[in-house]
Amino acid sequence: MNVTVARAAHGCYVPAAMSDEDLEAELERLRAENQRLKKETGQELHQDFLTLLAHTSDFIYFKDKDSRIRFCSQAMANLCGYRDWREMIGKHDFEIFPEETARIYYDEELPVFREGEPLLDKIDPYIDEKGDRRWVSTCKWPVFGEDGKTVVGIFGISRDVSERKRAEEELQRQVLSNEMLMRSAVDGIHVLDSNGNVRQANDVFCRMLGYTHEEVLKLNVAQWDARWSEDELKNEILPRLLGSREVFETKHRRRDGQTIDVEVSAAGVVIAGERVLFAASRDITERKRAEENIRRFAAELTEANRLKDIFTDVLRHDILNSVNAIALSTELLLRMESDATKIEVLQRVRRSTMNLVEMTVNAAKLASMTAGKALDFFAADPAQTLRSVLPDLEHKLKEKNITLTDHCRGGFSASFNPLVKDVFANLISNAIKYSPSGTRIDIAVEDRGQSWLFSVKDQGEGVPDKHKQKLFNRFERLGKEGVKGSGLGLTITKEIVSLHGGEIWVEDNPGGGSIFFVKFPKMPKAASGGE
Repeated sequence: MNVTVARAAHGCYVPAAMSDEDLEAELERLRAENQRLKKETGQELHQDFLTLLAHTSDFIYFKDKDSRIRFCSQAMANLCGYRDWREMIGKHDFEIFPEETARIYYDEELPVFREGEPLLDKIDPYIDEKGDRRWVSTCKWPVFGEDGKTVVGIFGISRDVSERKRAEEELQRQVLSNEMLMRSAVDGIHVLDSNGNVRQANDVFCRMLGYTHEEVLKLNVAQWDARWSEDELKNEILPRLLGSREVFETKHRRRDGQTIDVEVSAAGVVIAGERVLFAASRDITERKRAEENIRRFAAELTEANRLKDIFTDVLRHDILNSVNAIALSTELLLRMESDATKIEVLQRVRRSTMNLVEMTVNAAKLASMTAGKALDFFAADPAQTLRSVLPDLEHKLKEKNITLTDHCRGGFSASFNPLVKDVFANLISNAIKYSPSGTRIDIAVEDRGQSWLFSVKDQGEGVPDKHKQKLFNRFERLGKEGVKGSGLGLTITKEIVSLHGGEIWVEDNPGGGSIFFVKFPKMPKAASGGE
């Protein structure tokens, strides 16, 4: 045997004087040592891998060419209801996940097998151990065979991003009418060293600033941050952020000079013994515009309310005083006049004037109630409160020979604002208006557990179904000719009921006519300390 060739072939150094037998012995020793090292290294790597699978919170998995589990993390096994991840070996997605999500996972893997291209940052749904729907960001890479071309399996990592998903969905819901639509901003991830130099950045961050990836890696934070000076960043901001975790707002300066508002989530972390800053920038330009619009709209609303208050004061004082003067003058003329034709004209003037008085009073009252002010509530007996309005209505009942039957019982307890008397007065007055002479009106109050149910039943013409909702709109009287009123009575009634947190509706009276129902909570929110 040629010793020199043998030495070169095995890549080792042996003394020139070594015999063939000694050479073979030395080679055998080296082979044994190599096998020992491979075994120990393999065992060490195997143990590290098992530790990773046991303790990582991510869902890690290896699948074979048939999409069956070869290895997976214990977190994934826990999700699927298994005590040990080894019980997952050989399982298919359709055996361990609900069919809906299993179909998603399986379908998204097909292109990875077919084309050998990875699937990156795919947001997938999953069902957690409690049965709640959550979300993961999934990456899947192909595993190639020895030829480097044939895909023999898949390696995947899924990380829970439910909170971010929910935050993005919440942001999307905050829409400002039809003026603008908030968009869910995309995060631009970047890693900075202690001097603010970029160590790594994703494509989103590069696009956000308008640079290529290579150009971004040459930047310092002072070149794009438009809020702080270079000295502030170097001596104050960076040292603070490297030792903490913060969410703050700043401005980024793009390559073209344009600045954008961003929200940055930053945390100092140690990687390979070096402290770096991991940061994610989110474009909030639209949100800032929305906030500015909200401030502008709030100012406009304040001005509108101020003008409404002025108008209400004009209604209450100037206009009402003038109308009352007309009413008083009309009454004086009626007492002085003897001509029948003139008396008829003056009576029409009086009716119109009283209608105008009612409309003015009701309009002022409605404007006052819709000013957005909370009501104060006081303890009261519902039945006694209802009865307290009856004396003022007796003359109207007598004019039309209508009998009012009281089915209320005393001794109840509730929390009301004094405005509630207007509810009862309006409903009974409304029943009198639309009831024929010689009929009957029934009033009642019932205990419904957490609420009181009031009812006013008449024997009038009733309300057609198509008008039942319109009945509570402003100036709706359903074409009742010859009936006095401004058309605001039921609107005011509904507003008062709403301010008490209650409900109002109308139903048909089986005996003919209508039944108006009002349901009040026994303890309105404002009375119990609610908003």
